[in-house]
Amino acid sequence: MTKRTRTGPLESVHASTERAVEAVTTPGADGECPQCGLEVPEQGPPMCPRCGAPR
Repeated sequence: MTKRTRTGPLESVHASTERAVEAVTTPGADGECPQCGLEVPEQGPPMCPRCGAPR
């Protein structure tokens, strides 16, 4: 019998961690805030005006 955890089998968590990190850290389209998706002009502020994330 396979031991289960609340998050599922530990192996599946390890297998999907790298893909999750890549998805979170990959920048979106040019001029798009990576945190909330707001379109920010290239000459805009160094932080997103909607969520405050750095560009």
